[in-house]
Amino acid sequence: NFVAALKYYQLVAEKYTNSARAIDAVGLTAAMYSRLGDRTNAIIWYSNYVGKLSWGIDQAVAIRSLGDEYQQIGRTVPAINEYQRLAYLLTNRGDRIENTPENQARKNDLLEWALYQKGACYSRLKIPPERAGYYQSNAINSYLEFLNRFPKSEDKTPKVMGSVAMLYYVQGKLKEADDMFLRLKEAWPTNEYALNIVAIRVDNLLQLGRTNDAIKAAA
Repeated sequence: NFVAALKYYQLVAEKYTNSARAIDAVGLTAAMYSRLGDRTNAIIWYSNYVGKLSWGIDQAVAIRSLGDEYQQIGRTVPAINEYQRLAYLLTNRGDRIENTPENQARKNDLLEWALYQKGACYSRLKIPPERAGYYQSNAINSYLEFLNRFPKSEDKTPKVMGSVAMLYYVQGKLKEADDMFLRLKEAWPTNEYALNIVAIRVDNLLQLGRTNDAIKAAA
C-alpha cells in the first residue's frame, strides 16, 4: 500500500530528522510519490534527498531518479542538467566509490543511462527553432560519447547509431549519415531495430530521388 507507506516515511522524514533512518526516509518518500505518479512532489523530495547525501552510489542513483522524474513531466532541460551532472560525477569521481563488482556494474549502468538519456533529451528539444541546430549537435555529441564508451550495448547502441544517422540527415550532413547507417548495418546485421531503420533510410533516399543510393542501402 503505497499511500500508507508514504504517510509513514514522510512522518519519519519530517518529524524525526535526527533519526538514523531520516535520510533513508527522505529517499523512500520520494520513491512513494513517484510510484503514486505525483511527479511534482517526487522531484521536491528527490532534490532534497540528493542534497542530503554525500557522493556515492546512493547519490548517483538518486540523481538518475531526479532526471527521470523531470522527463516524466516534460521538463527536458532540467532532466538534461541532471543527466549531465550524473555523467560528470561518474566520469570524474567514480573512482571515489567503493570498488566492488556490484558497484562497478551499477556505475556502468548509470553512466550508460545518463549519456543515452542526455542525447535523447537534446534530440527532443525544438524550441526556439533557431536553436534547433545547436540542440541537434549536442544530441549527436552525447550519442557519440555513448558510442565511444558503450559500443556493444545490445539494447541501446543500435538505437543510438540510428538516431545519430537521422540527426546527421536532418542537418544535411549526408555523407556522415550514410557512414553511420553503413556502420549500423555492418555492426548489427540481425538486430530488429537496425533492420527497421535501414528500411526507413531506403525510403528517405527514394523520396529524395537518390535511387542508386537506395539500392545500395538495401543491398
